[in-house]
Amino acid sequence: MIDEEVKNLADEGMKEAKRIIEEHREQHRIIAEALLEYETLDEKQILSLFETGKMPAKKGEEFPSEKAATFEESKEALERKEAAKKKQTEKSSDDKNENDSDTVTFYPKDKG
Repeated sequence: MIDEEVKNLADEGMKEAKRIIEEHREQHRIIAEALLEYETLDEKQILSLFETGKMPAKKGEEFPSEKAATFEESKEALERKEAAKKKQTEKSSDDKNENDSDTVTFYPKDKG
């Protein structure tokens, strides 16, 4: 019973993988030819080849992953970006709270 379910899941996964490969065969061929010619491709080049079938223009905005030479540098850059965003959010929150403290609250006098 479980073996049949596992086999069915594996068969379904295999059919889906084959369908995806067949559906994108031309894009894979284009990328493979570019790899033979250039040996390495970056994220922007692969995406451009997949979407348009052409290498991207030399000029243009870099993808974030192209700025870092290693995974560690990329991870550190992301952590710095997230920390700066968190700091900015906290500052905005503090500024809002500071503005709230300018509000004066009046309480009724005790009659006792």
